[in-house]
Amino acid sequence: MAILPNNEDDLDLEGFAPKQLPPRQALPDTAAPPPAGREPLLYRTGRSASFSCRTTPEAIETFYAVARESGWRAGETFEHAVRALREMPLSGQAEGVSFRVSVSEDAWTALRRRAGDERIAVSTLVAKAIARLLDE
Repeated sequence: MAILPNNEDDLDLEGFAPKQLPPRQALPDTAAPPPAGREPLLYRTGRSASFSCRTTPEAIETFYAVARESGWRAGETFEHAVRALREMPLSGQAEGVSFRVSVSEDAWTALRRRAGDERIAVSTLVAKAIARLLDE
């Protein structure tokens, strides 16, 4: 005994209709808005290390102003600051707020080495380098 009839005439599809679905709605935009104030300087550069230090709000604004005025990305600005630090004697300490910059492994290694050689905090090196960039 067959479950389905062998001939199309025996199958009554008169009352069959496909289910109608409502049209698809676009998903709401869930992207977070950029932070108020300055525009973020985010790019894909191949830099793989993250750096965070405490400094003053003025130094942070200066850092990003130097980056914008020079046409540099944040990590590139930091690397220029590290190079500037290699050329100058440093001392002192910096206090303030925190910010993050992504840098290459080479720049991070050089920065830590320089801080150790000078026996000062890495954040002090960054603050001094930003100040030096402003004097150029």
